[in-house]
Amino acid sequence: MQRRSWAILALLVVTVGTLAGCALFNQPPTANFTWTPSDPLARTDVQFTDLSTDTGGIVSWSW
Repeated sequence: MQRRSWAILALLVVTVGTLAGCALFNQPPTANFTWTPSDPLARTDVQFTDLSTDTGGIVSWSW
C-alpha cells in the first residue's frame, strides 16, 4: 500500500510543477552583428560590432 501511495504522490508533484510553469526551456540566442567598413578590400582592418541578444543573457562570445 505504501508503494502505491508514493507513486501517485510523485506523479502529482511532477504534473503540478509543470503546469505551474516550473518547466523552463532555454531559447537559442539571436546572432546579429555589423561590420565596418561594409565593403572592405583585401588586407583592410574590419571592426565587428555585436548586436546579438539572448533572453537568458549572453554568457560569452567567441569570434
